[in-house]
Amino acid sequence: MESASYELGPWQDGRTVLTATGQISASALAAGLAGLLAAIRAEIGTTEEADATTALAIRAEGAGIAEVFTGLATALLDEIEHEAYDVRAVRFDGMVRTDEGLAAWGYAMAVPGEGTPAGVAVEDVVVTDKGGLITLRAVLRRIS
Repeated sequence: MESASYELGPWQDGRTVLTATGQISASALAAGLAGLLAAIRAEIGTTEEADATTALAIRAEGAGIAEVFTGLATALLDEIEHEAYDVRAVRFDGMVRTDEGLAAWGYAMAVPGEGTPAGVAVEDVVVTDKGGLITLRAVLRRIS
């Protein structure tokens, strides 16, 4: 996977901005998912990925990268809230072009145990490509 990173802005009025960058779309998606999980784990406590023993598939399709990220984020949030698993990490595994756009997949890495409400919704996803640097920006909103 190409070089990628994410940054979480400060929480203000129940919202923060997640910015993920990568040299290619796949690396920006991977960084965005890692940033989303980091925002949630910061709220409920961090854990070690090495503890994860179960891979829960996440998948999404969309016309573009923004739609695919929104779909993967929704799938990840669903797994985080699953009552039988505690998600510890996320892995982006791949993406292909389809007749309808893009399909992408990965895994929520978890341990058996009680799930925790994510308490976050993803809004306003925008993706830009400037000179070989893909930037994904999403607003994360706290929900109760």
